[in-house]
Amino acid sequence: MLQLIAIGLKDREIAVRLGISVRTAEKHVEHIFRKLRARNRLEAARIGSFASTGLLPLAPSPLVETRESGAQA
Repeated sequence: MLQLIAIGLKDREIAVRLGISVRTAEKHVEHIFRKLRARNRLEAARIGSFASTGLLPLAPSPLVETRESGAQA
């Protein structure tokens, strides 16, 4: 799904290609954005490309505290 987003397909085109409903495609895209903490398709594609190279973990490491938690990283 992320590859289809990265090549620029819209939700409707993704649905047709995968044989699913447009609403299902929209929900999958929404979940991908949330999981990657991406605000748009371009950002999701960039994060996905870094993650696929192993240069960027998909989830923050539990060993590293973030600034949001009040600790300094």
